[in-house]
Amino acid sequence: MKRMQNDVRGKVATFVRRRFDSARESLREERGAMRSAVSTDLAARGFGFALNPLDPRFDDVEVGHCKAVLRAKADALFEAYGVYDLTPDDSIWEELNSHQQQLVDARKTSLKSQAGMRAARTGRNPAPDLARAEALGDKIERSTHAFLKSLACEIEKRKHMPKELRESSNFLNITGNDNNVTVAQGGSVITSERLDVLATIQASIQNMRSSQEEKPALIGELESLRKATDKPFFLERTRTFLALAASCVQLAPHIESWRQHLENFARTHF
Repeated sequence: MKRMQNDVRGKVATFVRRRFDSARESLREERGAMRSAVSTDLAARGFGFALNPLDPRFDDVEVGHCKAVLRAKADALFEAYGVYDLTPDDSIWEELNSHQQQLVDARKTSLKSQAGMRAARTGRNPAPDLARAEALGDKIERSTHAFLKSLACEIEKRKHMPKELRESSNFLNITGNDNNVTVAQGGSVITSERLDVLATIQASIQNMRSSQEEKPALIGELESLRKATDKPFFLERTRTFLALAASCVQLAPHIESWRQHLENFARTHF
């Protein structure tokens, strides 16, 4: 029995590593694109392209990236537990807690190293850049620690959640080639049309050049729309998402178009 448990845990670890490595690479690319978008926006407003990599105007991008990495780790763990039919336990929290500390330590070291190399290259006094690196590192630590608390609540909820609801929450998409459908792990069927509409909306959100702190909430609401299995819930989450998006100046022009597409989808597909 113990050997069987060890075999399953080994499979979980392998699954998590592969899923997380893939997600982390995508998040790195996204962070680069966001930094580039911020630089372009600042240049257009007369700040110039040669910005210090530690400029505080990049803080939201860096903090958001670290939180997204933690979220990706949690998602990989939840998915692996679902695949191997395991009930979530304290091992998930221990791994996330350890990963957060490693992430913060690595980021602080990298930021200080970056500050030192920049000072050596430019011949400047390193003190200001080192102070900025330390401040950003502390900000990342505070933010990710707070985010861990919400993940702890999610773990606790999943520990006591009925199995069928856990399976629905683990939401694993498998795209079909024959019938143009997607089958969710919980058994619901999601058409590619819905995925196309939501992918278009998500692209608009990702291309926002400001309001970096609002992106995670908006993406989270889109995930709720992807998981919806009945019309009332889909329409309820649509209203919540559109209200949140309407508060973003860059997204406001899209609201009515998105409303029409989402409501039309609800009428014809539920």
